[in-house]
Amino acid sequence: MASKKTVQDLFAATAVDTDGEKLGVIKEVFLDAESGDATFIALGAGLFNHKSLLVPLRGAHLEDRSLHLAFPKHSIEEAPPLDVSAGVTEEQRTRIFEHYGLTTPPADDRVTGGSTTNGALG
Repeated sequence: MASKKTVQDLFAATAVDTDGEKLGVIKEVFLDAESGDATFIALGAGLFNHKSLLVPLRGAHLEDRSLHLAFPKHSIEEAPPLDVSAGVTEEQRTRIFEHYGLTTPPADDRVTGGSTTNGALG
C-alpha cells in the first residue's frame, strides 16, 4: 500500500472505513521487514485511545488527508485485541488476516513495528 516515504502521510491522515466514517487516531504504522512497505496500522480506540486495533493496509488508499481502509467499522471494532508493542508476531498476523478474511502472506513476509507516535521510522 504505502512505501516508507508515505509513512508520515499515514500519521497525518484520518482513518476512515469503507463508508467514509472516521475511525480513530493512527497510533502506529507497521512495516514489512524486507520491503519496507507499510502493511498494518494500529488505530487508537476506546477511552483516551488506550486500546489499539490492528488493521491491514491491503486494499487501502490515501486520498487527500484520509486513509480509506478496505473494511467496515464493525469489522475493525470486532478485531481481536493484540499487544503489538514489540511488533507483530506471525501468530498475531495470522489471527488478524483470518479475522478480516484475507489470505495469509508467505511465512517469510515478516512484519515489524516501524514507527513511533511522531512518525519516525525505527
